[in-house]
Amino acid sequence: MRLKRSDILDRSGYLFDSGGRVIGMEKDVRLDPKSLEQAHRYILLHSDAINEFRDEFLREKRRENRFRGIRGDTRTEHEWIINDFFRMA
Repeated sequence: MRLKRSDILDRSGYLFDSGGRVIGMEKDVRLDPKSLEQAHRYILLHSDAINEFRDEFLREKRRENRFRGIRGDTRTEHEWIINDFFRMA
């Protein structure tokens, strides 16, 4: 059974606007570990839905590293996001 938009009672708890419903054609896909990691990395680096959290995280990491004399370029900041983003939560 496919849910209708009206079947989702509280979409506020979801990060993305899909609200837990299938968008487009329903298809089960099992990603291999490498593809899952790549998809996760893409979301962390490019999703507008987490901009606020990502920016706050980067501000904090820059502040922490300023005292250590480490200046993060774009590549370094991407590594911080990929490796440390969820550890601070």
